[in-house]
Amino acid sequence: MRSSTTPILGFSDKDMEGTYQPHDDALVVTIRIGGYDVRRVLVDDGSGAEIIYPDLFNGLKLREEDLEKYDSPLVGFDGKQVIPRGMIRLPVQVEGTEVQVNFIIIRAYSPYTAILARPWLHAMGAVSSTLHVMVKYPVRGTVGVLHGSQLQLKKSAREVGSDKDGDSAEELDKIFIGEDKERYFQVGSKLPLLEKEELVQFLQDNLDVFAWTTYDVPGIDPEFICHHLNVNPTAIPRKQPPRRASQEHAEAVKEEVSKRKQAWACPKDPFPIPRIDQLVDATVGHPRMSFLDAFQGYHQISMSLNDQEKTAFQAPNGNYHYRVMPFGLKNAGSTYQRMVTRMFDSQLGRNMEAYIDDMVIKSKKTRDHLKDLHETLSVLRKYKLRLNASKCSFGVGSGKFLGYMITHRGIEVNPDQIKAILGLHPPRNPKEVQKLAGMFATLNRFISRSADRCRPFYRLLHKWKDFHWTDECNLAFEDLKQYLMNPPILSRPEKEEVLYAYLAVTNHAVSLVLVRNDDGVQKPIYYISKSLQEAEQ
Repeated sequence: MRSSTTPILGFSDKDMEGTYQPHDDALVVTIRIGGYDVRRVLVDDGSGAEIIYPDLFNGLKLREEDLEKYDSPLVGFDGKQVIPRGMIRLPVQVEGTEVQVNFIIIRAYSPYTAILARPWLHAMGAVSSTLHVMVKYPVRGTVGVLHGSQLQLKKSAREVGSDKDGDSAEELDKIFIGEDKERYFQVGSKLPLLEKEELVQFLQDNLDVFAWTTYDVPGIDPEFICHHLNVNPTAIPRKQPPRRASQEHAEAVKEEVSKRKQAWACPKDPFPIPRIDQLVDATVGHPRMSFLDAFQGYHQISMSLNDQEKTAFQAPNGNYHYRVMPFGLKNAGSTYQRMVTRMFDSQLGRNMEAYIDDMVIKSKKTRDHLKDLHETLSVLRKYKLRLNASKCSFGVGSGKFLGYMITHRGIEVNPDQIKAILGLHPPRNPKEVQKLAGMFATLNRFISRSADRCRPFYRLLHKWKDFHWTDECNLAFEDLKQYLMNPPILSRPEKEEVLYAYLAVTNHAVSLVLVRNDDGVQKPIYYISKSLQEAEQ
């Protein structure tokens, strides 16, 4: 016979086995909501309302018409009032038990996808413990256990609720061309079936715009664009015998020679290169995008006949020179930018953005995306620029562009950059501090008061003799790591929108954040920070 006695729920030191102690972590679990396994769900017995945030709302493919009216304001973690979008009732399942929960949908950034609060705990008859990182609940006369994960708190905020197979919300499907497994397109897996079929058919109808080997590349017409070395006519070419430098001097010699060659023998091409932040801002907010990559793009541009011999190099079996533009030339980027600017002059800023060889097709309406792709591929065909199909992604709602993640939420940090920083050990010399400073510099847009945060170890940049990594430096380093485990998501300003700037001034730095108001929620657009020189303090 099944016992009708309710089991006693309690915790002991044994329940702490497998947890990181001591800790002050919140209780974060993976749980099934609405038929999907959802990560980063906060269990909060101090809250009286269950919440779903935008990440999960979009991940579950919920719609505004699914919501019941709910307009009572809520107070967020930051103490500000938030007006809900509505309410929806969804099943929440743990092993052996299912409870229907009324979730309030709100527009606000959060590191969590949802909050399960006292109503759910009481309906389950459950007890939670943040110390033991678990929830216990009665199930069929025994005690069920839902374990939390301290590691989930340390994962990037772009890991949203997963699908039924546990995969990330944004994926690419490979569409193979015939029987050859080396030839394929990559299209967004979340595309509606009909739209996906139309996109695949369109790509197959335009196979001539793609290349899989160098023999598939006809090259850009030299009459349209070719690369000139722009060599200073007063520079005298000199042939020197090979020299064997020690390893410690080789890099220094190489750097110095590079500086002298670039500064005098080959003046810089003044053609303007677009600002990365402006291109990223212009790309955010488009529901359908395709990211394009040219097949060995630089090599599709010819070298000027008069300059080919100037690229000569010696190999064990002979002397050679380049007939096409190689990587590494000082002005190669400017030449490529000049080419794409000429090619796509009527599209740039409208349905396309291009930064040298990084290109994105963007559509304000999903139904217009095939038309925008057709316009772009027609230009590529006209000028004989071929794409690398395996490195392109078509029909997606998010993707990497110019070192950023462009998503429906806004502008996010590239997770590869976060992973690289989290894996670093404390620097041991000024050169490693320089490397660290460079990595943080690429993320300055996301880091609040970066000059203040980085100041302890920036002071070590030139201390080759008395280098000492202090406790203050280590604390600042770990604080930045912790900050980047949950980086902010940046928003894009709208035309003629009122923006707000908040300024912070210390003895050593000036910092500013630019924000916009989105339905009562202030969202950051850009963080900037500057260290003050001694004369400025």
